[in-house]
Amino acid sequence: MQWRDILEILEPQLWERYQLLLRLLLAAALGGMIGLEREHSGKPAGFRTNMLICLGAALITEVSFNVALHSGTGDPDRIAPQIVSGIGSLGAGTILHA
Repeated sequence: MQWRDILEILEPQLWERYQLLLRLLLAAALGGMIGLEREHSGKPAGFRTNMLICLGAALITEVSFNVALHSGTGDPDRIAPQIVSGIGSLGAGTILHA
C-alpha cells in the first residue's frame, strides 16, 4: 500500500478532525479576546475564564452534535439552551461578585 492510498482513505477523517480543531481554536481565541478586553477594563472574569468558557461551550456543542449525528438518536439542538443558561449563571455570579 502506497502513501497515496492511505491518504485517500484517511483524508475525510483528517479533514473532520482539522475542522473540529479549527473551531475549538477559534472559540478559544475569541473568548481570549473578550477576556483581554475585560482584564484591560479591570473587570472580573478575565482572559483565562472567558477563554475556557468559550472553549467548553464549543466542545460540548460539538460533542452533542456528533453524538446525535452518529447515533441517529437524540437532538443536537437541546444542548444549546443549556449552555446559554449556564453562561448566564456565570454572568450573574460575576455581577454579584463585583
